[in-house]
Amino acid sequence: MFISFQGYKTYYEIYGSHQEAIPIIFLHGGPGSTCDSFRSLTKYVDLTDRQWILYDQLGCGNSSLDLPRYLYSSKTWIAELQNLIEKLQLKKYYLLGHSWGGMLAILYALETEHPGLEGLILSSTLSSSKLWYEEGQRLISYLSEEDQKALSSSDHQSLEYQIAMFHYYQRYVSSNRKTSNEFISKQMNADNPSYEIAWGKDEFTPTGELKDYEVTERLKNIKVPALILSGTDDESTPLINKAIYDNLGGYKEWILTPNSNHSSFIGDQKYVEKISNFIRKVEKNEIRIDQTHFW
Repeated sequence: MFISFQGYKTYYEIYGSHQEAIPIIFLHGGPGSTCDSFRSLTKYVDLTDRQWILYDQLGCGNSSLDLPRYLYSSKTWIAELQNLIEKLQLKKYYLLGHSWGGMLAILYALETEHPGLEGLILSSTLSSSKLWYEEGQRLISYLSEEDQKALSSSDHQSLEYQIAMFHYYQRYVSSNRKTSNEFISKQMNADNPSYEIAWGKDEFTPTGELKDYEVTERLKNIKVPALILSGTDDESTPLINKAIYDNLGGYKEWILTPNSNHSSFIGDQKYVEKISNFIRKVEKNEIRIDQTHFW
């Protein structure tokens, strides 16, 4: 299904029943990815007793592609999310954002009025591009000397660079060989400029529109309940997530999953159970601002 946005089209899908319950809107990563990774979770939609709304952000997947360069920006994607909420006539909703999608969820909460926002699920995301860069360099230092040298090169087309990038992805992004190759392929796909224009040419060096993304101190202005999800082996490191947890202004939980990387959520029933448990507590008023939790 499609909805119109500024002369373009946003593709979306809806899963689940319980139309009377508050839905969850899923914000995919990238920038430049699609809602494909979330589809692997839809077999567990009934665990949450509500509808899920998945969509491809403008310039991605089944939504309109080949946009003017200036539209590949956080401002565009914030407005597109607002348009989706309005066109679907959602009075209340939760936002679940993974990686860049979590950045989008945070920006939406900070930059819009959002009267219907009931809570945030921030999955393997960040509040500071600078801290992400610093942590990325630290993670690279654990790779072999050959890989470190290759990743410091500006020749991103070299075989050495691509092998080193594959090793980085396998260690911190996805231990699944097929998934790692797919991530790298999407990142290096010249037909999808979203990633390079908005973020940069590699995973750990922001040079695009989001290079100055820094909202850590502003997180205190977010008062809705928030669930933070990340892994011990995640490129969204514990330090990055601690910065989010420490600064959010409302009730918050942080679940740090052992032996879990950036993409371990794909197809994971326990991931959905964690989301469901959080929402249940929010809707049963079982939370207080003085009862934040780290698991």
